[in-house]
Amino acid sequence: MKAWLISSDSIDDNMVVFSDKRGQAVQIAKGVNHRFDDIDFTAIRAKRLPLIDKYYVKNKRYLDWQDEDDRLILVKECGFTCIELADESECTHCIANDWCFQCQDMRENEILSSETSLW
Repeated sequence: MKAWLISSDSIDDNMVVFSDKRGQAVQIAKGVNHRFDDIDFTAIRAKRLPLIDKYYVKNKRYLDWQDEDDRLILVKECGFTCIELADESECTHCIANDWCFQCQDMRENEILSSETSLW
């Protein structure tokens, strides 16, 4: 089974699905992610991610952001981050915070602001 990165210029969302064919990958994305519902099939891109193929397990159709193991793969291997954070505590409690560049930026900004407040 092949891993595919599904994206579109119409929305700020991506996902990784497993399928043998590109067209099937887009159909899976449209079926499980409501944000792709109103986007024309031809406006959705499917890019191969051969390094992610190894994470396929039988009957797994996609990597689920809500699943901690999948989230770790999405962040470490694909560079995914949260679309938007409610507050910093979300980063603190996230299993993938050590690999997330958004979380690392937040930490660096905290350090910089605490250092400059000392002056």
